[in-house]
Amino acid sequence: MNFKTPYPATDIIIEYSDGIKEGIILIERKNPPYGIAIPGGFAEVGITLEENAMKEAKEETNLEIEIENPGRPWVYSSPYRDLRKHVISNTYIAKGKGKLLAGDDAAGAKIYSIDEVRELILEQRLAFDHGTILEEYFKHRGIKLKDLGKVGFIGRFKPLHIGSAATLEALCYRADEVIIGLGSSNRYNIRNPFTAEESKEMINLFLKQRFSNYRFVGVPDFGHISEYSDGQKWKSVVKELFGELDFFVTGNDYVAGLLKNDYIIKDSAEYIPKHKKSQLHATNVRIEMVKGDEWKALVPEVIIQYLEDNRLIERLRKEFGQKILYLSNIDKRDSETERRNIKDE
Repeated sequence: MNFKTPYPATDIIIEYSDGIKEGIILIERKNPPYGIAIPGGFAEVGITLEENAMKEAKEETNLEIEIENPGRPWVYSSPYRDLRKHVISNTYIAKGKGKLLAGDDAAGAKIYSIDEVRELILEQRLAFDHGTILEEYFKHRGIKLKDLGKVGFIGRFKPLHIGSAATLEALCYRADEVIIGLGSSNRYNIRNPFTAEESKEMINLFLKQRFSNYRFVGVPDFGHISEYSDGQKWKSVVKELFGELDFFVTGNDYVAGLLKNDYIIKDSAEYIPKHKKSQLHATNVRIEMVKGDEWKALVPEVIIQYLEDNRLIERLRKEFGQKILYLSNIDKRDSETERRNIKDE
């Protein structure tokens, strides 16, 4: 019988004080994928998961540990949590004792204060899904991580690309609740070649493995109706759909101007980690989708399979490909110029 199984591993959150500083121990990974991580490693044959966690901790930090939750690890099993292969993490919390020294399996090991860990999580600088694991640890210890409360955000997500994905990811990390408005939910045309439901499915695929603190509303477009061209109809619908918010997050100056008297506006660029900032526009992604395969570098990996499995790239090229290329060739229009040229379609 030929079948594959996931790889079990153990991770361990070690609370530690050296008499001067206290916090938790994180390591700098010696081997790829590089980055800052919780100590841990693959489970070995012949020992229990708890013994494996203690062994890995000793090898990477030189510390003796006492596990707080033996027999009750937190389990993280998303197929996407480790891009090398499907790895299931069994995570423990422990107290560390002894002298902290980085072992052969780690390039470095140090104490991070709670505030320092919070910043690492919010800036998404941790390897694998260790930000999510440590967010759960914060909840377990009653430590507040999120600082945005209830927020609203609107995008068309045609398609969800790495820039808009980074924004949604950052908001879900920092907000208690994120209301995601699917813009132009009533439109299917050259600028909206994916339906609102398809945009929703893409976002769900990207977010659902790590977050559950978001929901969707469909935001229709009224710009093609002359009497509503001033945006006031759109504004009233947005206020009705979103209700009371702590903040409305947007990178669109026009949207900010319409809503500034009703919501506290925050610039989305403020929350995206520096290493994930992007000037990418969906227009450029759609152009690449028509041209060839370069678009695959511009969307999250999980979205590539969705688009191909549902033959949405093929549909885009068939229905809108020639005009997308025509518009891109005659001028490098920004999204507003393009909107004016095709608003009646």
